[in-house]
Amino acid sequence: MDGLLLGAGALLLPWAALALWLRRLWPAPEPGRWPLALGYGYLFAMAGMTLVLRLQAALGFTLSPWPILTACALLIVSVLVLMRRRLSTTAAPSVASAVATRTYSVWHWLVFGALLLWLGLRFVDLALEVWWQPLYPWDAWTTWAVRARVWSELRELVPFVSGKTWLAHPEDQPYTIDAWAYPPAVSLIAAWPSLAMGGWNETASNLPWLGAGLALALGLYGQARL
Repeated sequence: MDGLLLGAGALLLPWAALALWLRRLWPAPEPGRWPLALGYGYLFAMAGMTLVLRLQAALGFTLSPWPILTACALLIVSVLVLMRRRLSTTAAPSVASAVATRTYSVWHWLVFGALLLWLGLRFVDLALEVWWQPLYPWDAWTTWAVRARVWSELRELVPFVSGKTWLAHPEDQPYTIDAWAYPPAVSLIAAWPSLAMGGWNETASNLPWLGAGLALALGLYGQARL
């Protein structure tokens, strides 16, 4: 359980850093800013994390989440300081606060509450599926899960080659899978929580996709508000 909390924290810290900075760089008081910052912040954080891991490997370093998490913590502290200073220097009412004062009918609130309840139950259902079910999809064990497990356990982006190449030189080519030429980003995203935990965990490897669903919902809501 402690390990899973550590893996979840490895997702939340980059998410918070990117979301807060997106919100800080979007000063215009428009509706939907926070949901948009949260939605896009998660996607940018996951994409950026894969690039940093690939940079670590290219420079010959062992794959480690701690430099990234340390940088994210510093980004969070810096943006909170900047946002606090900005709040202390301005007292002008925002458009968002004006929108919040509008009155809505009971039916509006009932429909909105029902939609939130439906989405909430769906995300709880997905979370329980991630928690209870083993990693069974066919594409996981032919492509992204195999690479994610190898990379998280060895902490190195060891190459995957075609079956023909592996058979020709098995002593020089350690790993092969059917989809060996697929881009590595999905496998790196799945490996990221396990890297923070210090070992492979199937539940942790599925957490990024649960977060992606939540981020897409927030982004869609923010776009609708905007």
